[in-house]
Amino acid sequence: MHWHGDTFTIPDGAVVLASSEACKNQAFLYGTNIVAFQFHPEVTEKIFQNFLIHAKEDLQLTGTYIQNEETMHAKMPDLSEIRRQFTAFLNAFSLSR
Repeated sequence: MHWHGDTFTIPDGAVVLASSEACKNQAFLYGTNIVAFQFHPEVTEKIFQNFLIHAKEDLQLTGTYIQNEETMHAKMPDLSEIRRQFTAFLNAFSLSR
């Protein structure tokens, strides 16, 4: 779940973990114990609706990708599956440290 037009350059030596059409650097790993995310794996349908009410102005043209309410609905993934996968990732990441 990507809800921003901001982006950043990853640090030298970091590895990109996630990217999207709208934003090249969505997540990265730096070294063996720093992971950074610029997307929203915590989103539920209720949070998504609140984003539409309170943060609609954050949706914007990002490069050639138009991020708006319609594209967000059209590309909405299974949020419960996203949360399940993210929880598994965090558990595996914390156990490996």
